[in-house]
Amino acid sequence: MAMDMIDRKLLNLIQGPFPMVEKPYLDLAEQLETTEDDVLARLTDLKRQNVLRQISAIFDTRRLGYKTTLVAMAFEPEKLHRAAMEINRHPGVSHNYAREGSYYNLWFTLAVPPEHDLEATANHMGRKTGAVESRDHADHPVLQDRREFRHGEPARLVV
Repeated sequence: MAMDMIDRKLLNLIQGPFPMVEKPYLDLAEQLETTEDDVLARLTDLKRQNVLRQISAIFDTRRLGYKTTLVAMAFEPEKLHRAAMEINRHPGVSHNYAREGSYYNLWFTLAVPPEHDLEATANHMGRKTGAVESRDHADHPVLQDRREFRHGEPARLVV
């Protein structure tokens, strides 16, 4: 089933500060002008469709000493979905977006513990998934502000 505008708005809302209230899904529903049951059903459907992997807390990795980066990879279109699913298995991947029509057609954030080599991890993931090319954007401002992904229609969430 295709995502409608409410699904898209819901995905954007849950990527921001999650409501820390007694009934967070009701709060989301009110923001979307729908019902709590509708929000829960939509989230269940998005998870069933593998659009949404999970809803969970994300730790402030930098305060914990982790190293983070934005990685862009180029894949042949027929290999993109399988590569995205493999990349999603890594515990340090928190966002993964397909950008159809772009040379770098898969973008994701990657965090690794302080004792791991961030660049080596990203390079290994590229080799393992058959990326044509890979770029690490450790200082890219998108890491602080994901609006580029949220508001740009070409991006499609694949987690």
